[in-house]
Amino acid sequence: MDIQKKHWLKYGIFLLLLACVILLHTTAWLLLTALIILSIAMLAVDRFRYIKTYCAIAIFGTGAEMVIISISGAWTYALPVLFGVPVWTFPMWGIAGLCFITLADVFRENKVE
Repeated sequence: MDIQKKHWLKYGIFLLLLACVILLHTTAWLLLTALIILSIAMLAVDRFRYIKTYCAIAIFGTGAEMVIISISGAWTYALPVLFGVPVWTFPMWGIAGLCFITLADVFRENKVE
């Protein structure tokens, strides 16, 4: 698959993530399942090359949210499960991080500075 198709596929998966969060946010476990499936699809596009990066972003992104919410209470979720955040934030952060990596790749390939 050529690089352009990969990028568009990843952004399509990201749009599905947004749709899932909007439509399924009241059913945390169903949303978690959908985001895990989307995570596997996103990672499979690059043959799981970014799995460590995905895990690090998922852990640190969710961890940062937990700290900020517990210290400041800056925002709340409708159905928090772990220290003020729902369980589905882990794969959400991972997918979002991979989309930013893809965006950086596009800028690098097109020499955008």
